[in-house]
Amino acid sequence: MGNMKITCIQCEAEFEFSINEQRRFKEMNFDMPKRCPSCRKKKMKLSDDQNRNHPHSKRHDKLEF
Repeated sequence: MGNMKITCIQCEAEFEFSINEQRRFKEMNFDMPKRCPSCRKKKMKLSDDQNRNHPHSKRHDKLEF
Protein backbone atom coordinates (compact mmCIF):
# COMPACT_ATOMS: atom_id res chain seq x y z
CA MET A 1 0.00 0.00 0.00
CA GLY A 2 1.43 3.37 -1.00
CA ASN A 3 0.24 6.88 -1.66
CA MET A 4 -2.45 6.96 -4.34
CA LYS A 5 -3.20 9.58 -6.97
CA ILE A 6 -6.94 10.15 -7.39
CA THR A 7 -8.74 12.40 -9.88
CA CYS A 8 -11.49 14.54 -8.34
CA ILE A 9 -14.92 13.87 -9.87
CA GLN A 10 -15.88 17.52 -9.45
CA CYS A 11 -12.92 19.66 -10.57
CA GLU A 12 -10.89 16.86 -12.21
CA ALA A 13 -7.74 17.87 -10.34
CA GLU A 14 -5.41 15.09 -9.26
CA PHE A 15 -4.79 14.79 -5.52
CA GLU A 16 -2.80 12.46 -3.32
CA PHE A 17 -4.47 10.02 -0.94
CA SER A 18 -1.73 9.28 1.57
CA ILE A 19 -1.09 6.02 3.39
CA ASN A 20 -2.18 7.59 6.68
CA GLU A 21 -5.43 8.85 5.14
CA GLN A 22 -6.06 5.41 3.63
CA ARG A 23 -5.65 3.78 7.04
CA ARG A 24 -7.93 6.31 8.71
CA PHE A 25 -10.63 5.90 6.04
CA LYS A 26 -10.40 2.11 6.36
CA GLU A 27 -10.64 2.25 10.19
CA MET A 28 -13.77 4.41 9.91
CA ASN A 29 -15.27 2.17 7.18
CA PHE A 30 -15.30 5.05 4.68
CA ASP A 31 -15.01 4.59 0.93
CA MET A 32 -12.10 6.19 -0.91
CA PRO A 33 -12.65 9.91 -1.46
CA LYS A 34 -14.02 10.93 -4.84
CA ARG A 35 -13.43 14.65 -4.36
CA CYS A 36 -10.22 16.55 -3.62
CA PRO A 37 -9.92 18.17 -0.18
CA SER A 38 -10.88 21.57 -1.60
CA CYS A 39 -14.08 20.28 -3.26
CA ARG A 40 -14.93 18.28 -0.11
CA LYS A 41 -14.74 21.47 1.97
CA LYS A 42 -16.91 23.34 -0.53
CA LYS A 43 -19.46 20.52 -0.53
CA MET A 44 -19.57 20.37 3.28
CA LYS A 45 -19.98 24.15 3.51
CA LEU A 46 -22.78 24.12 0.93
CA SER A 47 -24.52 21.27 2.75
CA ASP A 48 -24.12 23.02 6.10
CA ASP A 49 -25.48 26.29 4.68
CA GLN A 50 -28.48 24.49 3.18
CA ASN A 51 -29.24 22.73 6.47
CA ARG A 52 -28.91 25.95 8.42
CA ASN A 53 -31.37 27.73 6.12
CA HIS A 54 -33.87 24.88 5.98
CA PRO A 55 -37.18 25.92 7.61
CA HIS A 56 -37.37 22.71 9.67
CA SER A 57 -33.78 22.82 10.82
CA LYS A 58 -33.23 22.40 14.55
CA ARG A 59 -30.04 24.45 14.41
CA HIS A 60 -30.31 28.09 15.39
CA ASP A 61 -27.66 30.66 14.70
CA LYS A 62 -29.27 33.12 17.03
CA LEU A 63 -31.06 32.19 20.19
CA GLU A 64 -33.87 34.43 21.31
CA PHE A 65 -35.05 34.59 24.90
